[in-house]
Amino acid sequence: MPVDLSKYFHAAAGGSRDELAGADLPGFTAVITKAPVPTLLGSSPIDGVPVVTVISGAELTPAPVAPSSTAIMVVAATPTSNSASTAAPTETGGIAGIDVSSGMIGLVNAARERFGRQPYDIDANLIKSCVSHAADMAEHTFMDHKGSNGSTPASRATKAGYSWGFIAENVAQGQKTIAAVMDAWMHSQGHRDNILSGTAVDFAAAYAQSDAGTLYWVQCFGKPL
Repeated sequence: MPVDLSKYFHAAAGGSRDELAGADLPGFTAVITKAPVPTLLGSSPIDGVPVVTVISGAELTPAPVAPSSTAIMVVAATPTSNSASTAAPTETGGIAGIDVSSGMIGLVNAARERFGRQPYDIDANLIKSCVSHAADMAEHTFMDHKGSNGSTPASRATKAGYSWGFIAENVAQGQKTIAAVMDAWMHSQGHRDNILSGTAVDFAAAYAQSDAGTLYWVQCFGKPL
């Protein structure tokens, strides 16, 4: 399906909620800081208070750009298979949301199977939501769940045509491959909770490359009404 977006193209998105508790893995220490290393940002629509957690670990810091990632869950009552390719596309233009989603969902569903979860299905509208946010982050060189125009994971999903009862999102920057960003997310409890969600049923993923060569990743998770 054609998606008319800028050269910042690639998308890797997803998001959802999980009742499973993901413990920190050996060798990683959680601290409260804003250091430029892999990060986890979680916010609740109930209390609205963000918590920043930094996961320290050499494996999660590929050079030359120190990667980082954030996770968010959004729950609302009303709305407003696959192969595990691990290499990110190398083109500098075009849309690769479908390819990235197909490559990443193999790793995502393998993780879900290990924890007794049902596999996700790829959703075309969530792909559009992921692609648009990855492109926005790459073009404006920032990493956040709030878009440069004030958009949110929920509003982007709605604009993309996804009629949702639940939506969540993971984002990251700096990782060079699908395998690397999945490893970083799975080592972070908030991201891992989204990947292993017991609520979401649909998935999409995308990434975009900035002019400086940094990759910006997005995962989107949802459950339709």
